[in-house]
Amino acid sequence: MTVFNTTTIMFDTTTSVLGTTTIVFNTTTSVSDTTTIVFNTTTIVFDTTTSVSDTTTIVFNTTTIVFDTTTTVSTIVFDTTTVVKVLEKTC
Repeated sequence: MTVFNTTTIMFDTTTSVLGTTTIVFNTTTSVSDTTTIVFNTTTIVFDTTTSVSDTTTIVFNTTTIVFDTTTTVSTIVFDTTTVVKVLEKTC
């Protein structure tokens, strides 16, 4: 699967996205600078220098995730109380 620039993936209001939901990008997935993934109220925004590799895993509840220009993403976990727990971040 390839995700192109300005692509939006939307789950409608009947979709429940829980804290155990995992998004895995494999080696054939391209995530561009304006790609937005929206799960009800959860928005994930990737800027122009974010590298998302095949081992990047995002686990979330209902929080906005924004990767700035100096972040290399490995794994970011949001628990069920929406407290941000950055397990690995390289600046």
